[in-house]
Amino acid sequence: MCAAITCPPIRELHSYSPCFKVEVCLQQPLWPVHDAVYEVLSLCSQLDILCAREILQANKEKRAANHISENFSNKAQLVIEQLNSLTSRLPNQNLTNYLETVGVTKLYPRAVRYLSKPGLLPTDITWSPMDDHIEALAAMQRLHGLASQIHQDMLSLNNHKYIAHQLSLLHQALSVLSQVSCMAELKQNIESHFTTIKRCIGDLQDQGQTPYLAEENKQWLKDLTSRILSICGNPPPEINQCLYPAVTVLRRARTDIVS
Repeated sequence: MCAAITCPPIRELHSYSPCFKVEVCLQQPLWPVHDAVYEVLSLCSQLDILCAREILQANKEKRAANHISENFSNKAQLVIEQLNSLTSRLPNQNLTNYLETVGVTKLYPRAVRYLSKPGLLPTDITWSPMDDHIEALAAMQRLHGLASQIHQDMLSLNNHKYIAHQLSLLHQALSVLSQVSCMAELKQNIESHFTTIKRCIGDLQDQGQTPYLAEENKQWLKDLTSRILSICGNPPPEINQCLYPAVTVLRRARTDIVS
């Protein structure tokens, strides 16, 4: 202790200089003010999804519309503050008028209702025009994750014990998007191969051998998953058409800005 007091410091610390201050921009909009419609759509989408999840949870717990969770309240309040901050920088606009002008009220009715009556869930709104888009995105993300894992397993693993289960999950993910023609074809492709693959793995396990797919089955799986990954990277028109309502709003907003 005495040595620590008497010895000089190893290094002299300089006083803080304001020039090294880092500005925190976590909640700042990504777009410039004249492109505020993009940020507004993004924030309203977040709030609409939050409302949908909270309504679902409230129905499970049989809560009243005015009984919201603290977690939802905090997240929703943050989005509302960001929306108010964004529209406050627009000339001659307030949040309500701006949402009505650009047509957001039709895209995200749950979000707009909650904005008009904070603290009260819009439990009577069971569907939003953008729900199909969100569900398609979630399904595509799950599909991409499963296909990536199976593809990697075919390249690196020497034990395919769980491939039947993985194929079953992949089939379920494709079923959500079965209205898309290419997804329906992939789903049928799995159905035509599933029994054979499951039997091959089961026979090897019954014989006490390591469950390992034959090269032709491995190649089929690699081709299948490569096709799925390609589709996820370049979604077909049936998936993209879910975005048409938002595209219409953006086009109209851009036209108003230019004029």
